[in-house]
Amino acid sequence: YHAALLHKQALSRQVDAFFASLQVDFLLLPVAFSTAPSIDAPQGFTAGRTLVNLFSIAGVPTLWSPEQLTAAGMPLGIQLVGPALSERLLLDAGAAYETTYGPFPAPPLVSA
Repeated sequence: YHAALLHKQALSRQVDAFFASLQVDFLLLPVAFSTAPSIDAPQGFTAGRTLVNLFSIAGVPTLWSPEQLTAAGMPLGIQLVGPALSERLLLDAGAAYETTYGPFPAPPLVSA
């Protein structure tokens, strides 16, 4: 546990340095490298969540949102990632994005 905690702290410092070197307020990134798997797909979506996992481990604020559906009806999402203590900025940016582009369309209901 102690080794993992040290790794997290080192990663947090690297992310802080990354933001300082870019001189940006936040990043706009995809949530995953692919769409979500269908409900009947085999397990194993962990590789697609690499971007979410990286920033979760680093402990920096993120805000993600589904943004559109693929032709197959699967959601694609974006995430805003900020440096430490940028929660208010991310919430304001997310609200501005939704005001500009509208809310996420409701996916079709699937009967069980």
